[in-house]
Amino acid sequence: MSLREVARRIQSRELSPVDLTKLMLERIKRRDTKLKSFATVMSEQALADADASLREIEAGRYRGPLHGIPIGIKDLCYTKGVRTMGGTAVLRDFIPTFDSTVVSKLRAAGAVVLGKLNLSEGAAASARQR
Repeated sequence: MSLREVARRIQSRELSPVDLTKLMLERIKRRDTKLKSFATVMSEQALADADASLREIEAGRYRGPLHGIPIGIKDLCYTKGVRTMGGTAVLRDFIPTFDSTVVSKLRAAGAVVLGKLNLSEGAAASARQR
């Protein structure tokens, strides 16, 4: 399904954000040992956020096309309370105390963050130089 179709099904309550999040987390568990696309999987937080999305949508408070949609965030983006390594070993224990602007906006739109996606080493340094 396209993102637009998934959003339509969530809005119409044909598809539960909780069920979709569980499906995506199971897929990550099954496939990511080989792919290694996630630096950090945020299962508990994702399920809690999906449940909150479901309750909001059921109450008629639909935020828009990202509401209840599971997504991955590049590990370059600060995510409050979640390890953010930026592709470098030196930051392996860094935990930001705030969300980056993009993460704040995605969460405000109701997106469900599944976790932090890996990136090449040094990506953070090259991004800061721009």
